[in-house]
Amino acid sequence: MSQYFSSENGIALNANWDSLHNMLDICLVYGLSLGTPTSAVKDVSGRVVLTFSAAHKVLLFQNVTLSGFFPAELNTDYQVIALTTSELTLAPLDNRQITQPTTIGSARLTPIGYDIAFTSATCRVYRAKTPTSSHPFIRVDCATQKGGVTYNSSFARSAMV
Repeated sequence: MSQYFSSENGIALNANWDSLHNMLDICLVYGLSLGTPTSAVKDVSGRVVLTFSAAHKVLLFQNVTLSGFFPAELNTDYQVIALTTSELTLAPLDNRQITQPTTIGSARLTPIGYDIAFTSATCRVYRAKTPTSSHPFIRVDCATQKGGVTYNSSFARSAMV
């Protein structure tokens, strides 16, 4: 299962302190809320079609997690297999059979699968929920000082990953 986020989704880095931490929190830990669809139906192919009242800015093949839907088996992860400006057609990642939604919940871009293991004013450590020896942790240090010079708002921001 590949997952990715895009600047199309409104996630952007800027020159504010903690901008990188905030972006990584969305992508790695929490996901990005797409809000509540105005309708959700099962199509003839057994997929879920969500309609939104505004442009969702989701891209083809991104992963979406549904929650708060009924029947409860709809609350799982999906991949976007077709879309229009305001509609998403979703296929479940585990090939389960979909039933007609009777209660509409919320949708969000699926996070990559990390927890925040440690945080401080200038550092954050992310831990993979299913760690492997090749990537158990991601540490991000936001630089506030370099070479004895303390950064202020006139300096470019930097971070070390």
